[in-house]
Amino acid sequence: MLVIFLLLYGVNSQAQLASYSMVHFTTEDGLPQNSVTAIQFDKWGYCWLGTEDGLVRFNGKSFTVFNSENTPGLTRNRVRIGAKDDDGNLFFQNERLEQMEIKAGPFQKAPVPAMYNSGGWIPTRGGKMLKPGNLREQVRKVYQRAEDFNNAYNSGFRSSEGDTYVFTMNRLYFVSDSGALCIDSFHHKEFYGMLNVGGVSIVVDDKNVIAYRKSVRQKSITAIQGPAGKCKDFKNRSFERFQSEGHCFMYGDNTLYELYLEKGQVQSRIIFEDLVIPTIGSLYYNAAQDKYYFGSLITGLYIVTPSAFRYPRKPRQAIDEGFYSQLVTSNGDIICNRYYYTNDTAFRLPMNRWVGASMYLSPQQQIYYGDGPELFKFDLNKKTNQKLLPLDSRPASIFRDITDSNAIILSTSFAVGKLVGDSIQLMRKLPGNQTIMSTFQTGKDSFVIATQQGVHWFDLQRTQIYRSLLDSFYIRSVYTEPNGRTWISTMGRGFFLYDEKGKLHEFPVQPFNALKTIHAFVEDGSGNFWLPTNDGLFTVKKQQLLDHILSQKAISYYKYSVADQLLTNEFNGGCIPAYQWLKDSVLSLPSIQGIVQFQPRKMKPYQPSASIYIESILLNNHEIKLPEGPLMLEPSYSRLSLTVSCPYFGDRENLQLLYMIEGLDKEWQPVPGDNKIVVSRLLTGDYNILVRKQNSLDDEATGLSIPFSVSPWFYQTWWFYLLVAVVVTLVSFYITWFRARMLQQRNRKLKEIITRQTEDLSKTVAQLKLSEQELKASNQMKDRVTAMVLHDLRSPVRFLHTISKQLLQYYDTMTEEERKHTLSMLKNSTGSLNDFTEQFFVWAASQHKGFRITIETFELNELFVEMQELYADIVSINGNKLVSDPIQIRATTDRQILAVMLRNLVDNANKSTYNGTITLSATISDGQLEIAVADTGKGLSEAAIEDFYNDNDISGNRGNGSTIVKTLLQKIGGSLKIEVEKGKGTTFLLRFPQD
Repeated sequence: MLVIFLLLYGVNSQAQLASYSMVHFTTEDGLPQNSVTAIQFDKWGYCWLGTEDGLVRFNGKSFTVFNSENTPGLTRNRVRIGAKDDDGNLFFQNERLEQMEIKAGPFQKAPVPAMYNSGGWIPTRGGKMLKPGNLREQVRKVYQRAEDFNNAYNSGFRSSEGDTYVFTMNRLYFVSDSGALCIDSFHHKEFYGMLNVGGVSIVVDDKNVIAYRKSVRQKSITAIQGPAGKCKDFKNRSFERFQSEGHCFMYGDNTLYELYLEKGQVQSRIIFEDLVIPTIGSLYYNAAQDKYYFGSLITGLYIVTPSAFRYPRKPRQAIDEGFYSQLVTSNGDIICNRYYYTNDTAFRLPMNRWVGASMYLSPQQQIYYGDGPELFKFDLNKKTNQKLLPLDSRPASIFRDITDSNAIILSTSFAVGKLVGDSIQLMRKLPGNQTIMSTFQTGKDSFVIATQQGVHWFDLQRTQIYRSLLDSFYIRSVYTEPNGRTWISTMGRGFFLYDEKGKLHEFPVQPFNALKTIHAFVEDGSGNFWLPTNDGLFTVKKQQLLDHILSQKAISYYKYSVADQLLTNEFNGGCIPAYQWLKDSVLSLPSIQGIVQFQPRKMKPYQPSASIYIESILLNNHEIKLPEGPLMLEPSYSRLSLTVSCPYFGDRENLQLLYMIEGLDKEWQPVPGDNKIVVSRLLTGDYNILVRKQNSLDDEATGLSIPFSVSPWFYQTWWFYLLVAVVVTLVSFYITWFRARMLQQRNRKLKEIITRQTEDLSKTVAQLKLSEQELKASNQMKDRVTAMVLHDLRSPVRFLHTISKQLLQYYDTMTEEERKHTLSMLKNSTGSLNDFTEQFFVWAASQHKGFRITIETFELNELFVEMQELYADIVSINGNKLVSDPIQIRATTDRQILAVMLRNLVDNANKSTYNGTITLSATISDGQLEIAVADTGKGLSEAAIEDFYNDNDISGNRGNGSTIVKTLLQKIGGSLKIEVEKGKGTTFLLRFPQD
C-alpha cells in the first residue's frame, strides 16, 4: 500500500500541506487485477470493486475475491458495471450480462455475491439499477426497436430521482411506466453519457451542454459555469464524467471538479488539483467518510481524502528552533517563538534566539518572554528588544492577571509573582522543593500550579499551599473550569479529573498509550475535547468522560494522524499558551513540523460504526458453514480459525478489535493483526467467541457473538456415565455380595475358630482350674505329706535314739539275750524306716512330669515271696504272720510301684493287727487282676475308710499309706476297694486291667 502526500513548495518558506492525501492499492496489496471498472459500497459498509478478474470485497485492509471458481452460476470474471436499485440493494454485471446481487452472509458472515437471474437492467452510464416491472418492460421495448440491439445495453442512465433515459443509435428516449418518448436526436451515434445535477440531467454533445428535466429540455442551461467550463480537457471532450450517490463529478487537466445546480445553472468547483490518476474508469464518493475512491483501468485503486489541516508557510530555520507558545496579534497574525506568520508568509523578529516556554502579548503589543533566567520585552510596533530584569530561573508562565488588567502574572521554576509597570510587585517562592512547569490563575491570588511533584493549589498572599494532588506525578498540563472541575494530565501516567466534589478520577486510555501524556485540554465549544499528544491528535466527547465517572461507560477516543494529512503525529507542549483560537473558530496547535491549524467544529470524526462480520471460518484448515445454532466441534478437532473484519477505511488505529472466549477467558485481548482468532483443542464444554471494538459505544449492536460447543468424548457422555454407573453398580453389588459371602464364610470360620478356641479356652480354663486344684491339692498334699513324713519319721527316729541310748548305756549290764533282743528291735526299726523312705521316694518321683511307668510282665508269686521275706521279722514283733497263697499268675504292670503299694498296705495292716494274720492273695477275673491284702485286726472304722478315700489321711498308726497307695494306683491305672468286717479285719482290694 502506497501513501502519497502532495506538497507545494514556496521560494523562501515551506508550503502548507496539499489539499489531499492518497492511498494506492494494486495487485501487490491483494487485488486480483489492476483494472478497476466499478466501485460501490453496500449497506453493511464494505467496498466492492469490479475488475477484469472477478468481483472484490474490500474491508479497508484486505481484499476478498469472488469469481467463477467460488461463485456458483458465474461463467465470466470480467465485471463491467455496478449499481444500486431503489431500495439500496447492490448489483454487478459482467461482460456476458450475468448479474450478481450482494446479499447478507448467513449467520453473521460478511456479505457475498449471489447470482441474480431476474433480468434487471443496469445502465452503463451510471445511475440506479432497474428491477423487473413495467418500467423495465418499457426499456426492453426501446431496445427491441433499435437497429443495433447488441450494443443497446451500453447506453442508458437512471438518475437518483428515478428518471430513466435510453440512448440507442442517435436518439435519446425518456422512459416512463406509460412508455418511451424520444426527446432528442444527435447527428452522431456515440453517446457521451449523462450526468444528473440537482435533478437536471445533462448531456455534453461536442461543445454544447444539453439539459433535461425529465422529458423537457432546459434551454436556459447551455454550459457548465465555473472552473470546469474552462478546463482544456472539457473543451476537447477528453474529460471523464462520474455519477456517485447523488453527486456529479468531472475529471480533466488532472483536476477533479464537482458539478452542482445553483440559480438554475450548472456550476462547478474544484475538489482536487494536481491529481494524477491514469485512465480513471470509475469513481465513488463516500460522503460519510469524506473520501473519494478512484478506479484506474491500468493501475488499481486510489483512495483520496481531502485535508482538514493547514500548515502556514514557515521559514526553514524555524524547524530547527521549534514551535511552542503562540501569540495572536491584533490583526489576527501568529507569532510563534520569534517568527511572525501572516498571509501565508513568515519572517523572523529581532528577538532572542531562545524565547522560552511562555510568551505574553499585552494590549500595547508588547511581547514578554524569557531567555534563560532573564525576562525580556519586545516592542512589536517599534521592533525593539529590551531586557527587563533577572529571575531566579527560567520563566514558566507569563499571562495577564484575570483580576487586574494592569498586572502580569509571572512564574518561574520556583516562584510565583506579579509584574506591574515592568517591575516585580510581589514574588513568592513555592513552599517545599517544587519545580514549577506551568501556572493557572483561578482567583485574585489563587493559582493552580503544575509541578514535577504534583498539582498544588497556592495562595499567593499567604504563601500557602492549601491543597495538593498526585505528589509523585510529573504534571504536564492543567485545565480549570469555572464550576470547579480541574482536568490534569501527567507525563506518561495518564490523565485525571478533580471534580467539584473534591474527588479524583482516573480515565482509561487504552488502546492509545499516547493519551498518557496530553499537552493540553482544548474545549471547542461543541462538547468536545481536543487532546494533542506525542503520537497524534485526539478528540473525545467531554460528556463521555463525565459519563464514564458515573457509570464506567466506554469512552470513544478518535485519533488524527499522518494518515489524515498531518505532517507529523508529534505535537509540542509544556508551553503557555499551549494553543490559540483564531478567527472562524480555527484552532492553532504547535507540532514539531510547524503550526497546525484546523476548524474543530467542522471536523467529522470517521468512527468505525459498521458491525463486525466473519470473513471466513476454518475447521482443521477446511472452510465450513456456520449452522443456525451453536457450532458443534468434535472432541478430536485440532484448530478452529476465525477471520473477522469490520469494514473501516480510516486510520486503522481507530479500529481496535478485542475478543474473548467465554468459558475460557476472563479478560479481553486484542485480535491479532491478521484478524485471525485461533482456538485450539479446548476441553469439552460450551463456549462463545465474543468480538467487539475497543472503546466502542455500540458493542451490543455491532459486536460479534459465535457460540460453539466442543462435544465430549464417548467416555464423557451422559450415556457413558450411565453405563459406567450401571457397571459400577453391578460390580459394586457383586463385590458387596461376594464380600458379604466371603464375610459370611469368614464369620462362619471365625465362629468355628472362636467356638473351637472357646472350647479350647474352656478346656484350658478347666485344665487351669484343674491344674489350680491339683496344684492346690498338691500343695495341700505336700503340706500333709511333709507333716506326715515328719510325724512318721519322728517316732522311728525317736525309737532308734532310745534303743541306741539304752544299748549304749546298758550294753555292759545286758545279758546276751537282752542285747540280741535290743539289736533285733534296732534292726526292725531301721528296716521299717528304710522301707518308708523307699516308698516315699517312689511316690515323690511319681509327682514329677518326667516320671515314667515301666510296664513289664512278671510272676506275681515271686513278688509275694519277697514281701514275706521282707516283713517276716517286722510283723512278728506284733505277733503277726504274713502268709500268701501259692499262685500261678503273671501280672503286667509296673512291678516297682506295685511292690511299693503292697509294702505300704502290709505295713498298714501290721500296724492295725496284733497276734493275727496278714494274707496276700490274687485272682484274675474278666481281664481284671485283683490283689487282696487282708488282716485279722479289728477293722477300719467308717470315718477312717472315708478319710482313706478322700485323701484325708492323718498321721498315726495308719501313716501316709493311703496317699501313697492312691497316687501310685492312679499312675498304673488301678483302683482300690476296702472291705471291712467289724471285729474280723480289713481287706484292701487292688484291681488292674490285664491284656
